[in-house]
Amino acid sequence: MDAPTPAAVDNEAWGAVQAAFGALGRVVLLLDPSYRVMRASASLDALTCQGTQSRLEGRPVSDLLGSRLFVPGDAVHRALSQGKRQEGRRAFLKCPQSGVQLVSLSVAPMPAAEAASLHPDARFMLVMRPADLDEAQDAEAGPKHGLLARSPAMLQI
Repeated sequence: MDAPTPAAVDNEAWGAVQAAFGALGRVVLLLDPSYRVMRASASLDALTCQGTQSRLEGRPVSDLLGSRLFVPGDAVHRALSQGKRQEGRRAFLKCPQSGVQLVSLSVAPMPAAEAASLHPDARFMLVMRPADLDEAQDAEAGPKHGLLARSPAMLQI
């Protein structure tokens, strides 16, 4: 059996990442050090507009999320520069066909070896999901003596 080519391993690894995050209802973007999108999961089109994924690759992530995030001095930029992740950031995605969508973002630096297996220029992974999932989960959760409970067993206490 022949060894897989680097491109095949790269695409296979990326396919696994997309499938795993897609199963959780998440969209994944790989960003280079200048915050340009190197790869975007196919599920991005379902969250935004048809064709967004193909148009976005190679473009600044600000084309998707607006110019206020990922700029020098911003909390996200500072955290990533220090090797830290940021979670729970909010952004609005705009699509002429479906309107505006509030999303929740998590972004983190990637270890060089793992990043290179997905794309040679990737340095950061950004995970995005609809923020309305937060409200749905909070509505199901109930306060229990100052705590928030989500599991069915805890809700019965």
